[in-house]
Amino acid sequence: MPVALSLSVTLVAEVSTITFVSNTLADYESLTSNNQYVLLYDENGKKYLVWFDHDTTGAKPTGLDEDYDQEVDIQGVTANSSDIRATAQNALSGDSDFAAAFTISGTGDALTTTNKDTGAATD
Repeated sequence: MPVALSLSVTLVAEVSTITFVSNTLADYESLTSNNQYVLLYDENGKKYLVWFDHDTTGAKPTGLDEDYDQEVDIQGVTANSSDIRATAQNALSGDSDFAAAFTISGTGDALTTTNKDTGAATD
């Protein structure tokens, strides 16, 4: 039986908060059998896929028709939620597509992405 992805996502206007709730690296890994991922949208409806791998057996989720994707490699990361969050933050901030669409920040076990809105409000 697949384990549920061990994080939660809260959406408020153009801000998304991803809270990392597990200290177990394997709980985050996307496999063909569990298809765990986070999907973010920008103000134009583009899809940004975030998926995790901790031991090189991870598999990119399929069938999502994403525009951009970023694998977060947590292999060798200290098994605590704050370090997992920091690794995800660095991976997303270091990806030019994610960095162009979102302001990415984090503290503790919470990662926040804020759409870089231009023009009229999109709520």
